[in-house]
Amino acid sequence: MRFDNLVYSDEIADPTSPFFSANISVVQEGIASSLLESADIEDITDVIVQRSGGFVVEALVTLAMAATVEEAKNTLVEYLLGSIGNNITIDNQSVSFQSTSFCAAQGLNNTLAGQLTFLKSEISQTAQSVELCPGYTTTGGSPRATRMCTGNFVSPSVWQDPVLNNCFDGEESEEDTDILETLVETLENNPVTADNVTQVSRDVADVTGTVDLDGGDLDHVAELLKIITNVNSSSPEVTSNTVEIVDNVLDLEENAYEESVSVEAPSRILQALENQLTNLHQGGDDVNFTDVRGFVGAIAFTADKEYFHLR
Repeated sequence: MRFDNLVYSDEIADPTSPFFSANISVVQEGIASSLLESADIEDITDVIVQRSGGFVVEALVTLAMAATVEEAKNTLVEYLLGSIGNNITIDNQSVSFQSTSFCAAQGLNNTLAGQLTFLKSEISQTAQSVELCPGYTTTGGSPRATRMCTGNFVSPSVWQDPVLNNCFDGEESEEDTDILETLVETLENNPVTADNVTQVSRDVADVTGTVDLDGGDLDHVAELLKIITNVNSSSPEVTSNTVEIVDNVLDLEENAYEESVSVEAPSRILQALENQLTNLHQGGDDVNFTDVRGFVGAIAFTADKEYFHLR
């Protein structure tokens, strides 16, 4: 939390300054007494006032069993809105409340699997995403991703980066021997839109990296890429997934291209990659994209006139 009516200066940030010495006890005692008036807070372990660059307070508190973090935060702000002492008042917009014993629910928007949501989890627990693998995959109904909550019960707990699951990392059913063909049919009957193109492109990247592709699969891959790129998404995540799909195809054995490969399939696949790189530039923002794989790489950026002049 920060304060409304203090001018931030080197003097405030210096714990050896006269100003700091004169106000630290006032702030500590004022905050401690205010917090302990709340029924949502049982104990205060410490109040730390100085942080690099400003006069900032951190308090480690123990919540009552029945209190949620949001309830405790609201109560804390309510009690601290009054004067702490020496006419020092709290900037209530700067108050944040972080748990040291669990990770709060959180949603992530820009992942290679699209939107991912993780519910509240205790420290050392691995949470599963709310979003599940779709029914057309070999692991339909399993979580798209997992995420570990870490902490030491002293510092605020922290979510680790999510780990994406391969939705095609399962056994194919005997009835579904051509999973790529089935996927094409599914997506043709269930239109891919801006809302789900990231998830779909992730699924196609997973399946092309998991199944044993042969030359006859290239037409299906080309069609899947066409479905994805026709959405005209400017998402970097969709673009990365597209690069991965093309890389998976280029990883085929050399003789695979001699087996039942239509003349148009390879060129259609590369055209799809070019189209997606064009889509990337349609978002209106400057582009700075690099994704280099084992067999293919893509670099896209926004260059001004000076760049071409210098070239």
